[in-house]
Amino acid sequence: SMLLWVIALATAVLARGPVPQIRVPLVERMPRVPNNFAAMPWKELAVNYTATVFDAIAQGQYKPLMWWDDSRLDVNQTTFGMPSYVGGNYGGTHHEAINTMAAVMTGLISGANMSNHTGPGYSEVDFVRMLNNYYDVTHNAYVWKNTVDGDGNGEFWYQAWSSMLPLLVAWFQRGPSVLDGNMLSAARSWYAVEVALGGSKSSLPDFNFTGYDFRLHKGVYNGQFTQPVSSSGIAFIMYATRARFGDPDGSLLQGALW
Repeated sequence: SMLLWVIALATAVLARGPVPQIRVPLVERMPRVPNNFAAMPWKELAVNYTATVFDAIAQGQYKPLMWWDDSRLDVNQTTFGMPSYVGGNYGGTHHEAINTMAAVMTGLISGANMSNHTGPGYSEVDFVRMLNNYYDVTHNAYVWKNTVDGDGNGEFWYQAWSSMLPLLVAWFQRGPSVLDGNMLSAARSWYAVEVALGGSKSSLPDFNFTGYDFRLHKGVYNGQFTQPVSSSGIAFIMYATRARFGDPDGSLLQGALW
């Protein structure tokens, strides 16, 4: 996806240092602020979105847009769920990390304290801690899963994005996070994936697969498509983890450069 391509480019730039800017005459003649320009009120949208989706007792069609998930599959704590789209599956374990983690991140960006959040129908809930329920322990994958009842396997895009989002959530917390231990462990697991896919001092990992099977420790192809661009997401995981925790043995930087 374009997002992963942008992340890959940014990761490469950060890893190798600043790049000299080239002035393009045609671009220089373009106005800095176009006439009749109107920016979206992003802060207002983020605040309103957070208030809407974290309302546990809202009434109306398809509402409320959140529920409590007490399945306790990998972590012995209640977590929460949201439908992947309005009108989609509701209740139980029918929720995805790429949605709920992004919602928590949006709340943090909008200025809400998502580690001690009070909303309609609840008070002082730690939504950040609840995201740990997506971290796989049961199946020994030790990465973030897209679903609480999954095993960590699936398409590269979902596998990578689910491990990228906790890093972004922690970044917007601006300090130590209850996600830290699992984030560092997940990065080490992804480094092992890169090695299993052929990464070494003399060769690059081969990401030309649909996804990775953490049980068989090999790339898998579904017979329809591959997702090698997801390597950029894994590069982000490596570099962002390195920036947060350090990199004594240099493996995280190597994983980002692969």
